[in-house]
Amino acid sequence: MPLNNNEVLRTAIKILSLRMYSVHELRSKLVSKGYSSADVDHSIDELTRRGYLDDIALGELLFNKYHHACKYSIKQIIFKLSSRGLDSQTIDHVLTQYNSIDETNAALNLLRKRYLNPQSVEPAKIIRYLSSKGFPYHVINHVTILFDK
Repeated sequence: MPLNNNEVLRTAIKILSLRMYSVHELRSKLVSKGYSSADVDHSIDELTRRGYLDDIALGELLFNKYHHACKYSIKQIIFKLSSRGLDSQTIDHVLTQYNSIDETNAALNLLRKRYLNPQSVEPAKIIRYLSSKGFPYHVINHVTILFDK
């Protein structure tokens, strides 16, 4: 079992070279490899100081990725960010930069993908489907009207 801070730091850098991790994800990964919590905390502090580990940058990157995919509601994006280990403060910080987000395109894309013939779909089905995807009622109502045309 390694006891050296440099070894923990090298392992953490190797892990981060593959993809971006949140502080929570990296901490879990290092602890699961058998490193002590104190060594892990020291390494995480050093990586944060060097700029290799940044939850806000990760949150912004993931938010842009999910939002530009045009198939997720804001609620789903928030859930995905929190499942990556980002805390609510970080998520709120990321969301404040995108305060006027229109979810209409994402909802329409999902409907077009799911229902090829819009005239044959009952509005209740559309409402249930989009509601299960986390879209707010005003977006669902607007999209239902647009999709029927």
